[in-house]
Amino acid sequence: MEYNDLIKERYSCRCFDGTPVPQDKLQKILEAGRIAPTGHNGQPQRILVLNDPESIAKMEGCTPCHYGAQTALICCYEKTGEPTVHEDAAIVMTHMMLECTNEGVDNVWIRMFQVGGLREHFNIPQNYSVLGILMMGKAVKGIKPAKMHWDKKALEETVFYGKF
Repeated sequence: MEYNDLIKERYSCRCFDGTPVPQDKLQKILEAGRIAPTGHNGQPQRILVLNDPESIAKMEGCTPCHYGAQTALICCYEKTGEPTVHEDAAIVMTHMMLECTNEGVDNVWIRMFQVGGLREHFNIPQNYSVLGILMMGKAVKGIKPAKMHWDKKALEETVFYGKF
């Protein structure tokens, strides 16, 4: 898919039909995260794949924002002391999110979750922070992006040359 079409087409899906992401597509999504640029190539990200009913049920208990997804990626990053680890993990999540769209996989980046519950259920070490959860799957038929998805400010409102 042409990049500009891809970034325009991607939206936050909040209603999945319960179909898990096929393994071949999941591998491409994970590979997109793996090759994402990180500061000093530190690669602080650790991705936890949830794609079985037991792990999905545990994850659902930690967030009200699961929307029926049967595949999810918990993106963590190691607290190494490097100043860019949070941004690095966000770049990784963005690459995976866009690759989802490229592969025809609907998705939404979730930031509302109980970190303690995720740590307990999935043995996430204390020296890792949880950045977000990428819920993935197939949208329920007829679901479309929210109206606000298309409401974008003019470039002149967000870009400045030379001074603010």
